[in-house]
Amino acid sequence: MSHIQISKSQLEEKQIEEKPTPKIKETKQFEQILKIELANDGSKIAVGNHERIVIVDLQNLENEAIVISVEGLKVKSLTWSPDATMIASLDKYNTITIWDVASLKCLHTLDLYEVRAFSIQWTLDGSKIVVGFIDKVIQLWDALNGQCLGTFNHGEGE
Repeated sequence: MSHIQISKSQLEEKQIEEKPTPKIKETKQFEQILKIELANDGSKIAVGNHERIVIVDLQNLENEAIVISVEGLKVKSLTWSPDATMIASLDKYNTITIWDVASLKCLHTLDLYEVRAFSIQWTLDGSKIVVGFIDKVIQLWDALNGQCLGTFNHGEGE
């Protein structure tokens, strides 16, 4: 069984909570669904819930679903890269994890600022991720190297 390491995320100024180590396993159990996303090419779906991301191959439903399992993950949002080779997931730790679909390995994580993020989306060329926050802030991240490229406030009169 392979293991994937996820970095620590600071939740508050004085409190640091360690993220669980993901474990990959095969299953067809979905439990509660928090987010579902269809790959742009229509070949796969990704289903997120409290402890896992389930990847289902729609071209061959006889295959077992592949699972990225992380205790306490709680996927708030997820999105496929335009070429369906990567998945970006936003978790309750306010961290985006970029997953390689073929290897099921974590490519890197993006630790967001303290305000709660609620939505993520890849740019059409697959090189960047746009993140929306509850305080009307939008951030643009380089999906390949994990660097924040800019922060924008879209609030009225601000």
